[in-house]
Amino acid sequence: MSEREFHPVANLFPLLEGAEFRDLCRDIEDNGLLVPIWLHPDGRIIDGRNRYRACLDTMIEPQFRTWSGDGSLVAFAVSLNLKRRQLNTGQRAIVALNIMEYLEPDAKKRQGQRSDIRAILPEGLPRPRDQAAKSMNVSPRYVQDAKKLKAEAPELFAKVRSGDLTIPQAKRKAWPPQETEVTDAWQDVVNLAGQRGIDPEVVAKSVRKITKANSTTTYKNQPAIDKTKGAVPLEGTEHVYTVGKLLWPEAVEDTIEGFIIGSSLHVCCGKSLLGDVRLDMDPENNPDILCDASSMAGFVADDQFDTVICDPPYNGQYQWNHDLLTELARVAKKRIIFQHWFIPANKHGEYRKDTNFTLSKINIWQGKTIFGRAQVISVFDHE
Repeated sequence: MSEREFHPVANLFPLLEGAEFRDLCRDIEDNGLLVPIWLHPDGRIIDGRNRYRACLDTMIEPQFRTWSGDGSLVAFAVSLNLKRRQLNTGQRAIVALNIMEYLEPDAKKRQGQRSDIRAILPEGLPRPRDQAAKSMNVSPRYVQDAKKLKAEAPELFAKVRSGDLTIPQAKRKAWPPQETEVTDAWQDVVNLAGQRGIDPEVVAKSVRKITKANSTTTYKNQPAIDKTKGAVPLEGTEHVYTVGKLLWPEAVEDTIEGFIIGSSLHVCCGKSLLGDVRLDMDPENNPDILCDASSMAGFVADDQFDTVICDPPYNGQYQWNHDLLTELARVAKKRIIFQHWFIPANKHGEYRKDTNFTLSKINIWQGKTIFGRAQVISVFDHE
């Protein structure tokens, strides 16, 4: 069979390579082509590059459908891929980078109809980067990071594209951060860990202080605390604890992103875009799953995600906090990343609600506010 050309819109999403592509070939060889390959009216492939390549490799006759030409071609291709592909945050950022490059001034010469891409993008965002990031549900900063990796560290960019590295992991390899020492302010944490039966030497190596970052942990960004003049509002009061914007500094978000392994669920996600799937009970945060984090049964299965991230509100009722910790252990398969003022570990360094998870890392950071509370990021791994 004569080979067909790929339309440029098909290149927005990464090709499957290695084991993933071989698995696709085996599946098509065993079961046939179950999802047709979509063509532009001019005959070029707009969706299904991987399926088409697999058909060529296995000598299976491909099945085609032709796009009607109605609406936006890019919106059509993006919709098909996002429904079918399991992309992590870094891979979505690279797709957003591809869209951004179409939106930049010289893209008109390369691609032609820029309006075809603008049709899928939110209105009112002035920068192409921000528009593309919003369309792929990633941070604009990650799109910028992907652009820099592509230009300065293409081999690491390729690993992000394939899913082998996250963007923070690639950044640390490309531009290693300066080491920071555990200061006296945090030595008490190491000492306390020793008193509770956790090896102080192990903890000392994992404790890290992140300071002088562009934190937005101000009362103005935490409306309920602003209303109560700095006090954390208790459950049941008229002041519901919500946040006005993302509170983490970039360095903290990079650190947490670097801890993620495999598929990830971000519980109590708030405004953060971290995680393959985001869960929150506030619809204004546009989560993928809208439910109470202390009762995720019916929404999230046991061991469904390799990594579960959680930075819960600080005014949950006593029983709610217990239920939340239990639920995190239920849905996490390999790792729990938990941020709060406390470490949910017993004296042996085991997760309080499931001793199969043990404490492996502790990171501490503090916002730029004068009397800001220190935040502890504790990481628990399944044995």
